[in-house]
Amino acid sequence: MTTIGTGARAKSLRACDFPVGTPLHEFFRWNEARWIQDRRYTVARDLYHLYSRFNADGAGDMICVSHLAIRPVIRWRSRSRILVSLPALENTAGTLAGSRDTPAVMAARRLVESLLASIGTNEPEYDPP
Repeated sequence: MTTIGTGARAKSLRACDFPVGTPLHEFFRWNEARWIQDRRYTVARDLYHLYSRFNADGAGDMICVSHLAIRPVIRWRSRSRILVSLPALENTAGTLAGSRDTPAVMAARRLVESLLASIGTNEPEYDPP
């Protein structure tokens, strides 16, 4: 297992990351004010954590898609820290290659691309094998 966010605080996805007046800005602002957050809010923040951490290696998109559609890599979360399973990360490419055309993977890929586009990441780097 590896922990993301130890030492330096991981950058969180917040309402201010979206243009004012957009549905995502309002949704995030609403969740930030609540005691118990919506599950979709948690998923979007998890994806952003994973993308931010693993994009330098060029695997950010692939890990996010695999986390949603194949096998979750996040085992535990608390505030700005998440615990990631190393075996799940190591098997990401092989598992995803065998199921890249399934509806679940295609839907997860569209979701990840949409989230990244909404926060200003212009080009997804995940290119299925």
